[in-house]
Amino acid sequence: MLTHTPVSIRILWIVALFTALGGLPACRQPSPHIDNVDSKKIQPGSTIKLDGSNFGKDSSELAVKVGTYDASVAAVTPESIRVELPKKLPAGDYDVIVTNVKSGQSSPPLSLKVIEKVKIPAGTRLHVRTDERISSDKNLVGDTFRLILETPILSNNRIFAPPGSSVTGRVILAKEPGRVKGRAEIGFTLIELRRPGSEQFFQLVTDDFSSQAKSTTKRDATTIGITTGLGAVIGAIAGGGKGAAIGAVAGAGTGTGVVLLTKGDQVMIPANAGFTFILQQPIEAEITEPLPPAQSP
Repeated sequence: MLTHTPVSIRILWIVALFTALGGLPACRQPSPHIDNVDSKKIQPGSTIKLDGSNFGKDSSELAVKVGTYDASVAAVTPESIRVELPKKLPAGDYDVIVTNVKSGQSSPPLSLKVIEKVKIPAGTRLHVRTDERISSDKNLVGDTFRLILETPILSNNRIFAPPGSSVTGRVILAKEPGRVKGRAEIGFTLIELRRPGSEQFFQLVTDDFSSQAKSTTKRDATTIGITTGLGAVIGAIAGGGKGAAIGAVAGAGTGTGVVLLTKGDQVMIPANAGFTFILQQPIEAEITEPLPPAQSP
């Protein structure tokens, strides 16, 4: 004979079943959710505000991940959370996730772009070589030409610009014979740097190099060793056999050689000629990707 189970007992069975499965849906704590971040340029070590919902009121119950990095919770309300980013967080794109450690609920990831400011100080030496020829009879003041960075530019033992980076030079002195004591002159400085694979240009302010032709129409070719210093310290071919390059010698020689040619009374600097310039003003840059570490020598 079948008997009917009282309704109250059925309800108790249902409650027990939901409890065994993790609780009633109405009692389940909602997951945190991030709607947006208030900062446009996010830097390592900065404090950012994440707007959203279901953050709670207790910061000790929240954990924040920026990629694989742990961030610190500075303050929290149910609709916002202030997060202090790690100071050693590299530039790049990250997913930020907020987790309630008590309930185990996590927010969907929100994309975050971290920008790092880099400063290359004045006095940094730039070792470059020409990628094309310039000469007193072909080039005019204001002409630009390409050079190649020979050694890396470092920032905190990381490579800001690797060898092979493109450097732009600008002719600042181009005089044909007869304009200054009958001798030709050529001079240039560096104005821009671009790293491989990047469309971002960085302004350069450096010292300059200048050379004057010999007071002869005889074809000359002289190989001169380059020494680091102010300007590309190259012994110019000048009257009386004395070097007249602009710049003062400072530091050890780089072991590089350059051929400076005079054809008749013109001055020509060929491709693959090596120079050392010194930054007169720092390079200040914002980067959006991590810099690779410098290799130990």
